[in-house]
Amino acid sequence: MSQSIHSTSPKNIIFMIADGMGVALVSAYREYVNQHADGLRQPCIYNHHLVGQQSTYSFDGWSTITDSAASSTAMATGSKTANGIIGQDKDGQRLESVVEVAKAHGKKTGLVATAEVSHATPAGFGAHVASRNDYFAIADQYFDDKVGDDFKLDVMLGGGRHHFIRPDRNLGYEFKKAGYDVIHTHSELAESTNSQVLGLFSEFGLPMAIDRNPQVIPSLKEMTQSAIKRLDNEQGFFLMVEGSQIDWGAHHHDIVAAMSEIADFTAAFEAALDFAKADGDTLVIATADHATGGMTMGVNEVASWLPEYIRAVTQTPGKIAKDMLLSHDWMQSLTDNIDFTLSSTELNQIYSTYQQNAFTPEQKRVNLEDTLCEIIDRRSNTGWTTGDHTGEDVNVYAFGPGKEAWAGWRENSHTGQQLKAWAAGQDMTSIDPFEAE
Repeated sequence: MSQSIHSTSPKNIIFMIADGMGVALVSAYREYVNQHADGLRQPCIYNHHLVGQQSTYSFDGWSTITDSAASSTAMATGSKTANGIIGQDKDGQRLESVVEVAKAHGKKTGLVATAEVSHATPAGFGAHVASRNDYFAIADQYFDDKVGDDFKLDVMLGGGRHHFIRPDRNLGYEFKKAGYDVIHTHSELAESTNSQVLGLFSEFGLPMAIDRNPQVIPSLKEMTQSAIKRLDNEQGFFLMVEGSQIDWGAHHHDIVAAMSEIADFTAAFEAALDFAKADGDTLVIATADHATGGMTMGVNEVASWLPEYIRAVTQTPGKIAKDMLLSHDWMQSLTDNIDFTLSSTELNQIYSTYQQNAFTPEQKRVNLEDTLCEIIDRRSNTGWTTGDHTGEDVNVYAFGPGKEAWAGWRENSHTGQQLKAWAAGQDMTSIDPFEAE
């Protein structure tokens, strides 16, 4: 194993964001993988690498609970901004990102996400727009907005084909003409050896991990490993990896989706750690942009949380609901995907929703999804306080040379300032977490 010459200045940084994974969800994940009847719980991988916490609030008037755009911008640029803004301050001034600093200093760069690579969190590292919803402009900037003569991103892997290959502009063709591999399937990812790649594996976000066809859509782990292999070089690299849909599961109060998405992110985190341990000159940092859903382990004064009911479900409630409507055999869809006995009350609740004729097929699917989520929440004693984000601090995990610089509490903008200092070849410890913008 090689060792970093500068203990606080690793050659590479892999920065990982578990979107929406607040303290409650990561605690629940430990129970989800380790809970048994008696004795102490075994720690999960996050417990071994916890070094601190960071703030999440945005600069948005009285509404200080952040969205992903403001939080991502803070972590990428070192400056807080208002919700909805990507790569700019609240007055619309462009903010330089760690990706741009790294590229200017000769490093390779990449973004990996299970959402669209043009979605808010990856966009905070690679674009500058007034609205996170301007997906076409974000995708355009990945091609047009260069650092000197170089594309700012060498690797882009995730979803979002709809934003890149459009009637008005085919960015897939343009990237291919510029020398990138442009790929769309799991097999193409495995076969591609180009150091520069645009991988768009779905029209919008990828399917949820538990619903994903692994023969068609790569896992976050596989995308992360592929990105690392392409980026690894003598000058170093910066890679941002986002487990995007932990947040989406929590927004929908879907604990099955949330746990499976954390498992998908955890496998990618482990892959990054494996590379860092073998390489000796790579710092892996993992955190969240914010918490989502206000998830609680235990509800209605019931002093237990029962993840066995979550583990007994083999697809997300949304996918089960879709299958029920497509197959026209609601009971078989339940039997195939829920490995616990539903009560007569629960079956009646599902059937009455299934029989609703006053709704469009999509609204009926949503209603069925909500019903199934409610049943699984009730069985597992899972509670939620909101369908939106919450404002508490989130954990920071680190491994590798320089991890000491990430210990303790910090502003999320301090995170961005440290990343940019590293990218510029400066000392990460020179930034005061209590004076970050």
